[in-house]
Amino acid sequence: MFFCVLLVASVFSLLFPGFAQAADAGSTSSGSLQAVALRCEYDSEPLGLDITAPRFSWQLQATAPAQRNLTQSAYEIRVATSPELLAEDTGDAWESGRVASSEQAHIAYIGNLLTSQQAYWWQVRVWDQDEQPGPWSDPAKFRMGVLDLDLWEAQWIGYPAEAMHAAYAHNGYHSATFDTAENTSEVILDLGEERNVHAVLLYPAQPYDWQDDDTAFLFPLRYEISVAREADFSDAVRVVDRRDADVTPPIQPRNDPETRVPLDYRFSPEIGRYLRLRVTRLREREPGIHAFALAELKVLNQEGENVALGATVEASDYIEQGGWARRYLVDGITGTVPPVVVPFHSERRGGSGGIGREPHP
Repeated sequence: MFFCVLLVASVFSLLFPGFAQAADAGSTSSGSLQAVALRCEYDSEPLGLDITAPRFSWQLQATAPAQRNLTQSAYEIRVATSPELLAEDTGDAWESGRVASSEQAHIAYIGNLLTSQQAYWWQVRVWDQDEQPGPWSDPAKFRMGVLDLDLWEAQWIGYPAEAMHAAYAHNGYHSATFDTAENTSEVILDLGEERNVHAVLLYPAQPYDWQDDDTAFLFPLRYEISVAREADFSDAVRVVDRRDADVTPPIQPRNDPETRVPLDYRFSPEIGRYLRLRVTRLREREPGIHAFALAELKVLNQEGENVALGATVEASDYIEQGGWARRYLVDGITGTVPPVVVPFHSERRGGSGGIGREPHP
């Protein structure tokens, strides 16, 4: 009996070779949407890009033609220095992780610094309205131009050298958004090794692209902070506990987004490698939208050194686009850095541009 079943299965696979492949693909991606028509700076394969944060866009296509009323609920982008790495599910230049967003245009690159004259391959997958992931898109390619002015043998006419350097816009860290305030969102810092932890400083954000008069944008309402030696926090020690009442953020200087006054927590020194900020009540950004944000999180030892600088940041949820990124939480920048406009050096479509400025159509 077993032999008969095996024989039938073998014959079936020979007659319909695509069946097994389709079944395998369905086991890893059951979503109803996929990303197609990938574009980087408005081009399918741009060459000679001279901006440090190229922007990605894509279109949506149903995985089954009969499906209707589909929407994107999240996306994930990965960028690699070779197509082979992408085939191995590795983005050595950038892996955005799952980002809860319906955006599918002008998603700025915020991975490792891009290298002059290097080619990169990228792809994206999206989640549908039922939170189901679709398949990864076919890879697309872009190639960088000269980013280092020292590599140029000629001089640009009309622009000073310092105007040629693009800079990343910086707001800080932003959690995903939720319908209600009563949700839990957390970030975990890996300090790299066990550290003496004596203080935690929370710097309020004031986004360059937010017009409200709030100088402490989405500062968390209730939270706790713990330090642990173990990554699973089985030995965690709670060093800050503000879960019982809403926190009032420190008053910030108005019209001075580069100067931030932190909420400074001092406590008896604890030894640990991991620090967790767990927010238990989110602030309302607008009706029906709640989240938390910080410009910077510093962790000080007894000598006053910031041991969190450049730490690895993991998060239960987050937004990574524009001036927001996990790594911006620990990059040492406590204020707001607006986008820098980089002048165009070419009239070629998609050939040049800058953060905050549209390239030529």
